Amino acid sequence: MSDQFSTGQRLGAEFLGSAILVFVLVSSALLGREVLDASVGLTVLFIAVATAGWLFIIVETFGDISGAHVNPAVTLGLLVTGDVDTSTTVRYIPTQFVGGLVGVLLANATYASFGVPVVAISTVSRPPSTYLAEFLGTWLLVSVVISAIRRDSAFVGLAVGLVVGGGIVGTSSTMFVNPQVSLARIFTIAISGVRPFDAVAYIVASSLGGLAAGITWNFLWPKEQVASGELSD
Repeated sequence: MSDQFSTGQRLGAEFLGSAILVFVLVSSALLGREVLDASVGLTVLFIAVATAGWLFIIVETFGDISGAHVNPAVTLGLLVTGDVDTSTTVRYIPTQFVGGLVGVLLANATYASFGVPVVAISTVSRPPSTYLAEFLGTWLLVSVVISAIRRDSAFVGLAVGLVVGGGIVGTSSTMFVNPQVSLARIFTIAISGVRPFDAVAYIVASSLGGLAAGITWNFLWPKEQVASGELSD
């Protein structure tokens, strides 16, 4: 993220990135089940591949402008580590939520000809044990992001895409790990949707996961240690 970009440009990047993420995630689910009548397992694979690929693209496209958080849990984790300030946080998070809501409505609209309502409330339930998966998955995702920042990695987009794509087929919650995504996915009939009660639980779990990752990395590799280049005993 460069200082050459204005606040409006950064918020625009966060809005677009958040909208694209949800659009692709929901669209791939609708394509699998509502159009191709694929099995649940195959549809989940569609979602994993599409999400992993597009997350890479989103980070590559918007990363230099806003950091491409597109995830309130990531922003919260970076607030804890001091990599973003409070002003940025209070601007980014609402923008991410609005972007996600626009993304899900656009995804539904593009499948309206197949009988998909533009606005609907999901009835897909998620068992309570998946709440723990959301916490752990978010901790892992935000940890990967912070570690990549600490190392000034050129592969942030690839790392994020692989973590989320792999987590979709490797966790009981199918890796929402993003509060704005959890909220947006209430408003679709897609298999990737989530009923409101579970969405609230996911939002809490992923927010706590992001904060926990920030706390973890404040111990493992604090920002001040990066700046000084010193290692403590």
